[in-house]
Amino acid sequence: MKRLETILPFNYVHYYAFSIIIGCLAYEINWLFLLYVPFYIAIKRYRHAYLVILMGLVSVGILYMIKTPKPPTHNHFQITDIKSYETYYTYEAKQGIYTYLFTHQNVYDIGDYVFIDYVVEGFSGPKTPNGFNAYNYYASKRIFYKLHITNIKLIKKGFHLNSIKFKLMALFKDYPPLSKQMIYSLIFAHNQFSPTFKENSSLLGVSHLFALSGMHINFLVMGLLFIFKNQKHKTLIVLSILSVYVIIVGFHISLMRAYLMVLFAYVFKKQGITKLDCLALSFMVLFFINPFNRYRLGFILSFLVSLFLIIVPTKKFYLSNIMAYGVSLLFMSNINGGILIISALSSLVYTLLFPIVMMPLVGLSLLPGFYYISDPLFHGFQRSYTFFKGPFIKLPYIGLIGIILYMVFFVYLLLSHTKKDYIKRSVLLICYMCLLCFLPNIDFRGQVIFLDVGQGDSTFIKRPFNGCHLLIDAHKGSSDYIKTLGNITIDYVFITHGDYDHASEALMVYHKYPVKHIYTNPYEYSDTVNIPGIKHTKKGDSFICGDVLIDVLSPGKDYLDDNDNSLVLRLTIDNQRYLFTGDISNKVEADLISYYHTDLKSDYLHISHHGSNYSTSEDFLMYVNPHTAIISVGKNRYNHPHPELIKRLKEKNIKILKTIDENSIIIKSYYYKRKYQLLYK
Repeated sequence: MKRLETILPFNYVHYYAFSIIIGCLAYEINWLFLLYVPFYIAIKRYRHAYLVILMGLVSVGILYMIKTPKPPTHNHFQITDIKSYETYYTYEAKQGIYTYLFTHQNVYDIGDYVFIDYVVEGFSGPKTPNGFNAYNYYASKRIFYKLHITNIKLIKKGFHLNSIKFKLMALFKDYPPLSKQMIYSLIFAHNQFSPTFKENSSLLGVSHLFALSGMHINFLVMGLLFIFKNQKHKTLIVLSILSVYVIIVGFHISLMRAYLMVLFAYVFKKQGITKLDCLALSFMVLFFINPFNRYRLGFILSFLVSLFLIIVPTKKFYLSNIMAYGVSLLFMSNINGGILIISALSSLVYTLLFPIVMMPLVGLSLLPGFYYISDPLFHGFQRSYTFFKGPFIKLPYIGLIGIILYMVFFVYLLLSHTKKDYIKRSVLLICYMCLLCFLPNIDFRGQVIFLDVGQGDSTFIKRPFNGCHLLIDAHKGSSDYIKTLGNITIDYVFITHGDYDHASEALMVYHKYPVKHIYTNPYEYSDTVNIPGIKHTKKGDSFICGDVLIDVLSPGKDYLDDNDNSLVLRLTIDNQRYLFTGDISNKVEADLISYYHTDLKSDYLHISHHGSNYSTSEDFLMYVNPHTAIISVGKNRYNHPHPELIKRLKEKNIKILKTIDENSIIIKSYYYKRKYQLLYK
């Protein structure tokens, strides 16, 4: 311990943690390395300031050196975790030090050893702009591959530490659903609430209450200290029980942060360790164990909220809650697509009631039969969500720089010394939030975005300064992307035809977002386009959306085939032509050539039918003569895009971009002094 007194720079450990944080930010946006300059100036009186900076640089080096591990090397795995769904189970299975993910209908137990024939697949980054990054999320759980099962069989039964948790959970399997979910979440850190409950909790700013974290650990510690208050070594007993609990429940991020803080506070109590240094040490341990933890929202918010509660102490509960709410505001806005105004109040009310009502109820529900009393109260809690309604402010997705600026304004507000300062700085923060609300209206970028929606089509076009928003087809993922754009109105939606892979989210988009006009072809009557107010358009029609000209080139007749009846649209944007062909075949292409001849010339061709060999003929390519071909395609059993099609495109030196390879393909234009620059992403 004496050795630790000289090694650990207590009261300065947080310097090292802040240096690592700057390194993480600089890894994402390189010019943020400049933050080290003011940081060094601020800490230069600390005698080991150079070591602090070195720690940050080392952390950046670690991030650059991280590589995706190799796929599994053999067929033997041990089941370590399971989640049940209506028709299948999701399993986590370990091989060596790495964990792998797979789904199957068969039921296996934790600890089972299985033999698996599989096809391995890695996780991808965000498929759409600002979308879910599957790679970072699963990497934070040390999972880098998912297995597509071709054959699986049980080798033998076995034991894994997680089996203790699941055996304990099995004691409550016959409880009413909501009581069981509360126990699973708040006792065993196994969240199985319904998607609707999770979404409503997030909107009301109370989702953190249902994840084991600092408040729950403090509640447990206080209870244990009361039970063992007359014991000589009560702190050691409590810490031992807490350690066993954490091991059984699992090493969840928020739980680990709270546990490590308690552990460090006890171990280094004589060295005078502060709460801030306990937090900093916890951060450093969890970061170096797995640097990908930095991408987990639970990790970010757990440490960020704790940091502010420590450095801005207040004895008034409502002020602590308001501060925690303010810190997490933009993070939750990115999840929900905006802010429910009443959530500031709901978060305060539920956070006040939770430790004195809900947590004791959950604890008492562990007693046999008590759920007859607690379950109606849990349902009442769930129904109480309906009381908190009000205006919802839509916000666009806020990136890293936007969040950093928000934090700067927020800290500036907290540093106020007088009521007058609070008012002035509050106004400044409100003005910044208003600016974020109006970002879509002042965005000078124009974009044509071929969204990666798997084996399907969806293209979103937006013009500078909110001049036009246009959606062509709407497969799964379209709505999630539009949600990130903030408070916008979609001027036109064109559904080329009613196939599921083109129109699966058409009705959802129509109901969730303001849509002025929605069109499909006149020969389409499928259920997917059974949308109130939908209109028909055909060959010869034209539309103007801001500075975008939309010409409808087909259909001019009923081809008696859903694919061939697809809308064919030609868009003129920034003196560039984009040709969208739906799922048409060579037959329709021949009619287009016959009618339009050289007027088919386009700069960008959205290849028909995801790259089918029954379309995009040589003659059609000759008349369209594009410099770039876009193929919206995902994993499929149709051999799309067909090798013959790819060969035809390459023979004509046409640049080929596929969503399966590029994720979403973005063609950008920047409006600056009436000049445009086209870029690829």
